[in-house]
Amino acid sequence: MKKWSCLLGVFFLSGALFAASPFVVMEKYESSLLDNLIRREPVQVYISSSRTSAGEPLDPALIEYTQTAFSAWFENVLSLLKDNPAQQQALQDYMDIIRYGANFQNYQYTQNPSYADIKVHYVDDGDLIAKKCNGGAFGCYLLRARTIWMLFPENIHPPYGDRRTIIHEIGHAFTMDDLYTLRYLKKKKMGSGIQDSIMNHNRSLTCDDADAIVTALYKAKGAKDEDIFALESFCGGGRKYENGRMMVKETRHEHIRGVRLLYTNCLGEPVKPQLEVSINDPRKMYKIIGKKECVADLIAPQAEFEEISSGPKKHDFAHLDQMDLNGEKVFYKPLLRSESGLDLFVHVRQSVPDLFYILDKRANVVYMSALLSNGFRWVYEYPFATGAEIGRERCIGAKCSGWSQMFVYKAHDPSQYAVFTDGESSMEQDLCYHQPAQCESLQRMNLRAMQDLAHRTGLKLVLPEGGMQTDSASALAQIQRWEKEIATHFPTAMRQEQVDRLKASLSELAR
Repeated sequence: MKKWSCLLGVFFLSGALFAASPFVVMEKYESSLLDNLIRREPVQVYISSSRTSAGEPLDPALIEYTQTAFSAWFENVLSLLKDNPAQQQALQDYMDIIRYGANFQNYQYTQNPSYADIKVHYVDDGDLIAKKCNGGAFGCYLLRARTIWMLFPENIHPPYGDRRTIIHEIGHAFTMDDLYTLRYLKKKKMGSGIQDSIMNHNRSLTCDDADAIVTALYKAKGAKDEDIFALESFCGGGRKYENGRMMVKETRHEHIRGVRLLYTNCLGEPVKPQLEVSINDPRKMYKIIGKKECVADLIAPQAEFEEISSGPKKHDFAHLDQMDLNGEKVFYKPLLRSESGLDLFVHVRQSVPDLFYILDKRANVVYMSALLSNGFRWVYEYPFATGAEIGRERCIGAKCSGWSQMFVYKAHDPSQYAVFTDGESSMEQDLCYHQPAQCESLQRMNLRAMQDLAHRTGLKLVLPEGGMQTDSASALAQIQRWEKEIATHFPTAMRQEQVDRLKASLSELAR
């Protein structure tokens, strides 16, 4: 177990943090704070401020700011219990403790640090915080010293606004662990699936944090595994815990370093990273990083294509129900099962698979490729980028953009391509050096193809934010691997496309 824990604020600026987080309770119990609350004894809190000179009284507003940050953990539970009498009944053995913990006056300020159960130091010196917190930008909790160091908050008067740092660090004092790197999850037995939590990126307490503090109380009371403590999650969705362990298998995901990282709780343990999924190569999509038996039911490499142009299966996909197929056939197969899954669709016209795309379970487009009538192929991708959700967009007026990328290239001559750019002159030279004279028309082709395909399929396609977001060589290699994969399943179409390419090549030579 780590001996200190830091909130690395610079990670928030760089986007390097995980997108969401499960609660994880530290395996070795080391919290006198919860012991005090269980005995209904006040927690003694020593508070210091770099803005208060020696001998001067501490600002009462700073004292209350700190006290209410402790009680917020339990107030969050009470607010979620307010409309849930059944859960109140299930937690009746804990309700007095929760109510006691929710009273901010039960975190008593003491002027003598030797009497304190926990110490909180507020300072204005960022260099001191970096030294105390081993590089932490905003604050940290030192486990053995039972001390919180943090930068002085912007506002100590209610309404406080964002108090993530102090509440997060108090979470450590209440035995919650960080989840910034996978190493924190590998051997944990008590915890949840991937959820928004103040112990990671969330700015306020969540239902997952309510699950966490109640589970921490269960552990602090010293209950044994044979004494079943059943908890219906505050997050709902049929999630259940027994003695802090999830009882129903769940699959969650996040995006990191260009892959979709899947977590599952397997064999009664919390959700852990088990599988990496990449669309870079259809033959090498899956990398098992956990137990094979935990993800075998999710991987679907052997699934066969099924025609769903009509019939009941078509109605499973809303976008197909709304499309005018106009004689084209649609084939489907799953690439990845579960709520984190991916599905592949191929549209065939006159034996040619002129369109294929990969959707997530929310019908967001992960990947799309279409053969255009002029012999170019158009490609769209929404990469598995850290911090980016598929299809998430930012809009200014009527223009929306996101982390997507797209390009067009000549089907029989991949050296002729253009990556989409927002037209900034500084980018034009790099992106269009293969065909500078045609750059503007290729860019128009890019945008027109996107608009046409969005209209044809009814699917949402997000404009790239601008600039070079595609490694051209890698992107071309990737689409050619997918072309080959699709062609192996539609050999007649492959021959037809080869004929079309040959005709186009002969036409070019005749000019």
